[in-house]
Amino acid sequence: MTDKNQKQFLKIAGLTFLIIIFITLGFARGCRRGRTPSEALHLEKLKDDKVMVRIEAAFALSRQGTPTALPALEKTLKEDNDPGVRRAAAWAIACIKPENLKPYLTGSDAFLKLVALEKLGELDFRAGRRDFLADLVPRIRDENLEVARTAVTLVARSGGPKALTSLEEAARSSGLDESIRVLAITKLGETGDDSVLPALSEIGSKEGGDLRQAAQEAAKAITERKRGET
Repeated sequence: MTDKNQKQFLKIAGLTFLIIIFITLGFARGCRRGRTPSEALHLEKLKDDKVMVRIEAAFALSRQGTPTALPALEKTLKEDNDPGVRRAAAWAIACIKPENLKPYLTGSDAFLKLVALEKLGELDFRAGRRDFLADLVPRIRDENLEVARTAVTLVARSGGPKALTSLEEAARSSGLDESIRVLAITKLGETGDDSVLPALSEIGSKEGGDLRQAAQEAAKAITERKRGET
């Protein structure tokens, strides 16, 4: 090897060694932080003055799915002044660790309760499962009517025997607000399941006003649907 080639070889070897050192230090630093540079960037954007930037950051974190983002997302959910940002943060939490939303279902903050309900129901619907149905059903009796209406809608959408039973119980319950009972009856009619006809008939004969009308219309919808299928 000539002196010229030897010098060139040593130069390349030296540069390669330096690159390896920088890469190693970079990985070590990243491991200590426990997050990727892009995650750190999105977490910083959660504090941005622009609403859309904060929303996009929350959705980006939902796609990354790293648990280290949860504290910042929960802080955003509870403290951000924009409802859209809070909903985006709730969705990110649902994607990363949905169990973290459950405590909000029984809290005193109606907005947090509603958002947690929406996101858990949406997660079940998208996944085609009923993992959180047992958490949604009790909210049908929530004192906040918007929360209760949302719970009825989500339970009906989940389908299955437990959902039907829960809707029947809500439809019959004299302790519930009439608007919630009417909605439960309507949702029973939309299922097209003729197993709920006895419950609708009972409500139609015992109740009056909007409840009777809703029960009759729901029963008619099921009967006509069954007739159309034959």
